[in-house]
Amino acid sequence: MRDLQRLLETQDFKSEEEINQFLNKYQSEGIPEFPEEVLNSREKAEDMVYQAYDSSKTKGIKLAEEALKLDKDCILAFQYLGEKQNNINRAKEYYLKGIEIGKKIFGGKYEEENKGHFWMIFETRPYMTCIFNLSECEYSSGNVDESIRLTEYLLELNPNDNQGVRYILSSRLLEAKQYLKYEQHSKAYKDDDGIFLMFNNALYEFIKSGNSLKSINLLKEAIERNQFVINKLDKRSKLRAMYSLGSEEEANYYCQFNAENWQETKGAIEWAKNANE
Repeated sequence: MRDLQRLLETQDFKSEEEINQFLNKYQSEGIPEFPEEVLNSREKAEDMVYQAYDSSKTKGIKLAEEALKLDKDCILAFQYLGEKQNNINRAKEYYLKGIEIGKKIFGGKYEEENKGHFWMIFETRPYMTCIFNLSECEYSSGNVDESIRLTEYLLELNPNDNQGVRYILSSRLLEAKQYLKYEQHSKAYKDDDGIFLMFNNALYEFIKSGNSLKSINLLKEAIERNQFVINKLDKRSKLRAMYSLGSEEEANYYCQFNAENWQETKGAIEWAKNANE
């Protein structure tokens, strides 16, 4: 993706046909890597951070710091350094620096013109990742409302949500009892059939109407997607990096973010287990 982006920047397309011919050519031939001597300081700095991600933590940090000497505005380096911190406040500092730079580059008129498909612009991704990582830090620090605000902003920039933050937002809105926002969020992604929104919608309907026909139907539809969730809601779940749809690992992933919401809703788990019998 990095080399494709660089290659695209060297082109001056006159028509959609030219774009398709260009892409078809490199789809069959492969995308060439750019030799270091033709790269500018920004590109060299980014390459150093990509190397950092493939290195040990100690070497990686050195590479990221060297990248910032080449380009003090390398957002990717701030992203990397934030991710390597053991102290959450120190991590926040790096993410905030990355975001500050990102706002200068991608804010204002640029944001107005490109809002809605930010993730598809390759160079914005470190900026958006810093925002997401900061939102997770804020949540871990107990600043749920700020975490929600940052996540909502990401969805404004990119409603297609390549980062998957819509699922986390649904959980946080329930936790914060921001039910009006939850309804709006649920409607915005009404066609999403992932288990996060399906089970969360069932829980929200139970909060609203209790043991109603609608809440039961929503729960049963969710159970059809993953039969393991219900029996894990009152347990601590172990996370794995990868999971398949409908699997126990997927259920663990859902429960990691949502079990507490169910546990804190009086009668919700008992209701769900009874409906599952």
